[in-house]
Amino acid sequence: SGGTGTPLPYNPGVGCPDDVFDNVMPDMRVPKLPWALQESWGCEREPTEADVLVVENEILRAAITPQWGGRVWSLFHKKLGRQLFFNNPAHQPANIGYRKAWTAGGAEWNWSPGHVGHSVFSESPVYTAVLNSTMGPVVRVWEYDRLNGTVWQVDMLFDDDGMMWAHPKVTNPNEAELPGYWWTCVAMPVDYPSAKTRIISPATGSVNYQCAS
Repeated sequence: SGGTGTPLPYNPGVGCPDDVFDNVMPDMRVPKLPWALQESWGCEREPTEADVLVVENEILRAAITPQWGGRVWSLFHKKLGRQLFFNNPAHQPANIGYRKAWTAGGAEWNWSPGHVGHSVFSESPVYTAVLNSTMGPVVRVWEYDRLNGTVWQVDMLFDDDGMMWAHPKVTNPNEAELPGYWWTCVAMPVDYPSAKTRIISPATGSVNYQCAS
């Protein structure tokens, strides 16, 4: 149904460590300056075309959207004949991002110093370049975050073994230490009838909606 929605107070679970929620706002969708809200979108359905950066080899074909935070919108495995990520057929923002607008699907990049929520760049253009390497072309997306004076970047490599490699980096040129966290959000089609997906990542703990660790 969509729509602009009503304010949604953020009530953290009682089982979470207190420091997880330091500096959060009463409504996570209301940002601080210098970023403006992104709320001038509607729910009209109209077929259209979007510019993408395509990187492919014999195994993978990736479509990256620099206009939407450098998101990997599509990652198609040619030999398996299927999408590896959830490939959203529609660009339909919802009011759940740091600046309100956010769209599900693919792989997105989030640098969050001092706030909780999808990045301010989720629905904004970022710089994009293709670099040559001994392993093949590397796609780099990056931007300057004027909220905290840092630069974030992600280098992506799609190799001939059917692997996608992503290397995020945050540069803080300031003398002051800046607490923050990086998180990569990947949408997976785990509810597909034939999908058998298991995600394994080295970690000493995890935090989710119920804050199980």
